[in-house]
Amino acid sequence: MSALPKKKLCWNCEGRVAFSDENCPYCGVYLSSSSLLTQHDKSLTHIAPFPSYRQDSSATYDINKVDEEASEEEEDSEAATSSANYPTSFLLPFVLLLTGSVFLIFGIILFSFSQEGILTLQWNANYWFLYLGTAGLLIFLSWRAMRSLD
Repeated sequence: MSALPKKKLCWNCEGRVAFSDENCPYCGVYLSSSSLLTQHDKSLTHIAPFPSYRQDSSATYDINKVDEEASEEEEDSEAATSSANYPTSFLLPFVLLLTGSVFLIFGIILFSFSQEGILTLQWNANYWFLYLGTAGLLIFLSWRAMRSLD
């Protein structure tokens, strides 16, 4: 039996790479050799993961700068509330457009497929003009309301 060649996993593309290769043949990324890792294992355990944070004692605070930041935050909150009102202001035109479209389609179906003034589902087709008129009115109102949003 022959021994299987040792392989390692590429950290970038997760391809199986020969243990002796320094670069991945699939994605070309540099793979650190295991000899480098074993040499630096002891030194890596004592390194802090983040640099220590120290506040600069010479830093001075400008009151005007704080006021400007507060006014920017107020503007951001006003923009957020105006964008929060957008779905509510868009809801009425959308509902009107949807309702008008449904009545338009229903009126066309009544007019087209009624036999002797009655649709197969027993809707009285004598009122088709009301459905079409309501649909036209609702579509017009929603269209006008949507144009005022721009």
